[in-house]
Amino acid sequence: MVLKKLSKVFAATASVAMMASPMMAMATNSPALGSVEGYEAAGIIETETDNSGNLTHIEFANSNATTVVVMEYKGALVPFAFENGEWNSNYSTQTNGGAITPYEDEATGGEFLVSGGIVMTWISGMVTDGSGTGGYYVANGEIQKNAGFTPYEGCWFVLKNGQVDKSFTGAKTFVDGEGREVTALFAAGRQITEFTGITDDGQGNSYLVVSGVIRTDVNGTHTVSVDGSEANVATFTFENGRVVR
Repeated sequence: MVLKKLSKVFAATASVAMMASPMMAMATNSPALGSVEGYEAAGIIETETDNSGNLTHIEFANSNATTVVVMEYKGALVPFAFENGEWNSNYSTQTNGGAITPYEDEATGGEFLVSGGIVMTWISGMVTDGSGTGGYYVANGEIQKNAGFTPYEGCWFVLKNGQVDKSFTGAKTFVDGEGREVTALFAAGRQITEFTGITDDGQGNSYLVVSGVIRTDVNGTHTVSVDGSEANVATFTFENGRVVR
């Protein structure tokens, strides 16, 4: 049996490519597991299997270990999520499509999505939960705490600690999926793609916005639609898309 830290596993195995516009649903199936051979050498003191020989429980010698332990199993590296020295095949970070409670590796501080006791390395992209409170930005099953933005269902979201930052309302500049620098308006962390017209960013500034993107290329005095309709127009002076008078 071979033990490695999870970060080494990601480097040693083929990564799941990030999708340009990820639209991921929470997967419910984990790889089928059977007996683990040679487990004594790794500090595993006990295992249990079901009637089909599938592994259901592992007890680690370190009873305080709440960490991901990657074990070589039938030619593959499988990341087992231990909690207090034990692993159970029925442990998942999402139950019955409800809210997600991430698994935290106490050794590394990383947070992961787990299904059937296994880190969901086959999941990458924006993963939403069933609680209506949002979701997480994930790469190979690990929540990306340092990511700033992600696209999802046709618009962009501001992220904080791997989650949609619903506390943020205002303008932010980022590089989109085509490598272009874009300044967009966000409300509760979500780009306001449905709006075209003049709008306030919540911080005392007004901008010319087209489909949620500030027209930073617009300068000088122009007559524009205030709400996207031809009936409601007005004349403004702009500086990089911001109304100056």
